[in-house]
Amino acid sequence: MRVQMTTSRPQTTTDAANRKEPSRPLILVVDDILDNLLIISNILEPHYQLRTVKSGEQALKVAAQLTVDLILLDVRMPEMDGYEVCNRLKANPYTVEIPVIFVTAAIDATEELQGLSLGGVDYISKPINPAILLARIETQLTLHRTLQQQKRDNFELRKLLTALER
Repeated sequence: MRVQMTTSRPQTTTDAANRKEPSRPLILVVDDILDNLLIISNILEPHYQLRTVKSGEQALKVAAQLTVDLILLDVRMPEMDGYEVCNRLKANPYTVEIPVIFVTAAIDATEELQGLSLGGVDYISKPINPAILLARIETQLTLHRTLQQQKRDNFELRKLLTALER
């Protein structure tokens, strides 16, 4: 069974007519255990758009098809573990910049180092603490948005410099 949620905040007709609500970040949650997907979804649903999948293969497909802002990735899954998923995400030019936060029940320094060396940006231990989960997601989304804005600004500056040199 696949849980898939995409939510939006309700708006009154007046609100919708007067202003367009900015798009909420899309978070891809990857875990092979339905209960974990439900727990995380309940925490995140009021704040973010969500897409949930139960396998690494599904995660790779969704990440390649949609504009995903962040991935919460279980480490231990059958067929393809979270480390392999992260490795493939970072090898794909389309998904390389998506921040990946590993979520795992068993964490030790060796596993954490392995995930970070593959390009993961953080680790969160199960059972999930909702406040910690939300704070770490927001931190990574802010860092990611800032980096993307800096890249856009640098591109524009290079264009201006090139025009000035002509």
